[in-house]
This record gives sequence, C-alpha cells and structure tokens, in this order.
Amino acid sequence: MSYAIIRNTNYKMKNLAGIYRHNERKNTNYSNKDINKHNSTKNYSIKVPYSTYEKVFRDLRKQYHLRGQIKNVSNVMCELIITSDKEFFESIGENETKRYFQTAYKFVSNYQKLGEKFVVSAKVHNDESTPHLHIIFVPVIHKKDKNGKEISKISCSEYWRGKDSYKKLQDNFYNYMINSGFELERGNTKDGKHIDVEQLKKITNYETQKYEKQTEQLERTISTNNIEILKSENKRIIKKFNTLANQYVRIRNNVDTVNIINQNLNKTYQIIWAPGPLQFDLVKQRIKNLSKQENVKIVPYIYNMEEVLNSVDLVISRSGAMTITEISTVGKPAIFVPLPNVSNNHQEYNAKVLENVGAAKIILNKDLTPEVLQKEITDILQDPQTLAKMGENARKIAIKNVEDKIYEEIQKLVK
Repeated sequence: MSYAIIRNTNYKMKNLAGIYRHNERKNTNYSNKDINKHNSTKNYSIKVPYSTYEKVFRDLRKQYHLRGQIKNVSNVMCELIITSDKEFFESIGENETKRYFQTAYKFVSNYQKLGEKFVVSAKVHNDESTPHLHIIFVPVIHKKDKNGKEISKISCSEYWRGKDSYKKLQDNFYNYMINSGFELERGNTKDGKHIDVEQLKKITNYETQKYEKQTEQLERTISTNNIEILKSENKRIIKKFNTLANQYVRIRNNVDTVNIINQNLNKTYQIIWAPGPLQFDLVKQRIKNLSKQENVKIVPYIYNMEEVLNSVDLVISRSGAMTITEISTVGKPAIFVPLPNVSNNHQEYNAKVLENVGAAKIILNKDLTPEVLQKEITDILQDPQTLAKMGENARKIAIKNVEDKIYEEIQKLVK
C-alpha cells in the first residue's frame, strides 16, 4: 500500500511572484536539479490562472467583496502539495494518475466549504521524479458578522484553526481518496491503529510508525518574505517525498523477502541476507524458528563483501554502480531489483548492463512478489549450466587493473 500525502504552506503577498514563476514554469533556469526541463511539456493544469497570482488575488478580493485586513505580514494564499510515491503512480497508470489529481482538486475545492472560485491555480508537475499537484488558493472562510449577515473573509489563521488542523486535513483527504476508489494508507492515528496490511504491520511496526511521523512532519506553516527560503522549502519537501517513498519500498521488499525465506527453510542451499542495521532485529523475529535453521544466516551488514561474494552462487540485490562493479569483478550471476525513485532511474540502467550480456535477471520493484522472485531463484539454481554461463558473462564486462587506470588518469591531470 502507498500513502496519501498532502501538506500546506502559507504565503504572503511578497511571495506570490516567485511562487507563480516556479509553479507555472515561467523561469528559464531552475536551481532544483530534480527538474527535468525536457519533461516540462508533460506538466498540465487542472485550473489555469488567467494572470499572475497577485493579480488574481486582487481581482477575487474585489469581485467577491472579501473581508479581512491585509497587511504586509498577512498570509494571503495557501499552497497544498499533493502526491504519493512514484511506485503508486506507476502501478495505477497514466489515466488513474490524472483521476487521482482531479479527485484531489475536487477535495480541496470543497474542503472547509472553500468554493472552487477561490482556487487560483492547480498545476500537475510531471517533470520531477515524483508526480505531484500544486494547488494555490485564497483561504476564504464563510461566516456571519455580528449583525448576523453572511460574509466571506480572507483569514488564513481561521481557515487553519486549531493545533490539529493539519491532522484533520490529512484524515479528511485520506478518507475522500479512499471513498473515490484509490487504494491508499493513512498510517498511524492517535487511536493506536496501525497500517491495515497485516504482514506489514507485523514485520515493520517501528519503520511504519517512523514513516508516518516523518510524513506528518512535512506539514508545517512557512511564514517568510524571503523567496529563497520558500524555494528551498519546496525543494526540501519534494526531496522528502522521494525519501519517504524509498523508505516504504524498503519496508515492503523486506516483507517479501521474509516470506521467501520462510518458504525456503531447510532447503539444500544456504541463504545469507543483510537487511540493514535498522531492520535487523525486526526481521530476525519474523523468521520461523531462526535459531534452528542451519541454512539461513541473517546479518545486519556484510563487511567482508569480497569474501562473501566469492563464496555464493547467486546474488540478489539492488543495482547501484558499486554493486554492479563488484558482481562483475567476481563473476557472479545476479537477480537485480532496481531501487525506484532514484535520479534518472539509474539503477535500472545499471542492471541492464549485466542483463544485456546474459549475466543477470531484472525484476522491477512494481512487479516484485514472493512468487516471482522464488521462480527466478529456482530456475537459475536448478540449472548449473545457466549459473556457470551467467557468471562467465558477468566476468567478461569487468574492468581490469582499475587501480592502474585511476593512477594513469591522475598522472595526466597533474602534469
């Protein structure tokens, strides 16, 4: 399951010009390296602002006779960034992704009885690693004045009234998206309920609680006139989205690995698994009768990697550049599950280097299940010729005499 993510930032009048240029992609260059300008044509608007945010704000205020004193320190607009993890959007496809953002737009338009007319802009960005929706709106509340007359008033503090206002936003957003047919998780709530996926709850309670805590930390109010701070905050939040997505991917993959190990206890082959220090204790608890299993060894981290790689018959791992180098050097067959949500999808391209020469198999993260991985393991291990051939092919692309080549390049530079 993936998470429904929504967070808010408040803006003053002086902030609007810079936010407009960023969201509507009016700038020529961007300091955010995650933005791929070649993909900016894939961005689209659910609601297009007819002018700058500042101009639209002034027009709305005049047209609807909006009350509220506006000072230099007043927050006059809010921005909600709405997303999930990259894997979620890949799994539901382009049409459902569009429906996800369209549904989110409807939610915001009606939340707190806002009214769609006070939504200034709704822009979907597909030119960064994770698709996300920026919604800019004027925080208008509808109330009665002291004479009992219905009025509309600009008031950010009243729109987000209460310390739990962002939690209420999360809860309502999650429920709205679930009722609209999207399979998402809300995470931990104050009543102590955990994620509704039993295996995930059992194996990674600590990790999922930490994940949810970090998700809630995304939602904070920024009050500043410094446009550079606001740009930095936008970059921070998108980077954090990707980090959280990677954390969730790691949690889910460890659940799958536990299932596979439990299916392969007492088999004729040995299993060595390093899930990482943070999840080591949790994983150990979920392997059935681990102390009695002679063919399974679980360690926090592999420090003697060269020795271990030389002793195994098959490697199952992510596909970072160093991993590819190590595996090709020792000449071992591999099954790669490239880490998603990385810049330019580089791990999949890394893995294809070995796959293209017949030295590795690739299972994309979105396709990974215990059954799929188990079949690949069995097919390779039960065929000695395949094992040997894959190892030979891996060794063919290994770069020899690396130290000498590095030394030669250094010598060229210092001359």
